Amino acid sequence: MDPLYVVLIVGGLLAIGLLIYTVTTRNHLVRTLNDMDQRQKSDAETLRQALDLGLSKGREEAAARNKENTELIANVRERLVAISEFKDSVKKSVSDLNESVSGVKRIFDNPNKRGLFGESQLKDIVTTALPVELYAFQHREDRRDGSYVTFDCFLKLPDPPGPIGIDAKFPSELYRNITDASTPNDQSDARKQFEKEIKRLIGDIADKYIIPDVTSEFALMFVPSEAIFAEIYSSSPSVTDISHKRRVYIVSPSTLMAALNTIRSVVNTMNVQRAAEEVLKGLAEIAKDAERLQQRTEDFQKRLTSVLNKTDEVVTSSRKINERVQKMRSGNTEKLVSPDPTAEALGNGRGSNARSK
Repeated sequence: MDPLYVVLIVGGLLAIGLLIYTVTTRNHLVRTLNDMDQRQKSDAETLRQALDLGLSKGREEAAARNKENTELIANVRERLVAISEFKDSVKKSVSDLNESVSGVKRIFDNPNKRGLFGESQLKDIVTTALPVELYAFQHREDRRDGSYVTFDCFLKLPDPPGPIGIDAKFPSELYRNITDASTPNDQSDARKQFEKEIKRLIGDIADKYIIPDVTSEFALMFVPSEAIFAEIYSSSPSVTDISHKRRVYIVSPSTLMAALNTIRSVVNTMNVQRAAEEVLKGLAEIAKDAERLQQRTEDFQKRLTSVLNKTDEVVTSSRKINERVQKMRSGNTEKLVSPDPTAEALGNGRGSNARSK
């Protein structure tokens, strides 16, 4: 065979194979492109749907956030208004507090007003702790020399211990000098003045409120401040010594309330004891009356027994007389003569009565 013919045949076959491959490849490429186009369209549709969904959700979330932000802004505004009102209220409260502090300071700076404050607090404590029959305020008692004393509070207690006088004292100015002192030396000097004043007050109360045969042997000094009370007992031991020596015992609101509660319990116990004693006295009198009644009953029983015995004798004599009368009526005169002494005595008695008539 001619080589050229062979080459042509081989070339034709190669061309046919190349054509077939090219067609096949084009068809595959077309299908691939179609598939890719379909995928792109599907992906585009999916992407569009996803975008639409995302945009819808985004719009909804944005609207919700906008609503929340609006509500938050409204709440913040309301809170700002409330804070502003609270701030104004606080300012007013601070102003009122400053006025109250100034008023209290004016009270404490005025000795008369300090005294009224102490007496008012004393009255509140006493009226809370004790029944009304056990106390009196601004009570007046006469002295042997013709003068008189007015008690801030007068406890009407039975013996012992007897009536107790309470005087309210409020040395706030001297105490404030101690707390406001800027140097230790100034504080020491202020404390000495404070101690001196407390000792003077103790002496005045002892001289005025302890009256022989009228009050008890001691009195109470009421200090309406726990801080001042603590300072009194911590300032110097000599204050406590003077207090015990002059029998003037210092009390604060808390210690006075405790003391009054104890006094009330003691008085109640004493009242119960006295009531029990009265009951026992009454029972003793009833026992005496019962003894007298028993004695009189026995005497009456004896007399009644005697009367009954005499009655029996009278009945016997009457029966015998009746029997004789019956015999006399029957004509049996022989048996009228009888040795019965009782009948004879009765007959003699009738005869005597007849003669006396």
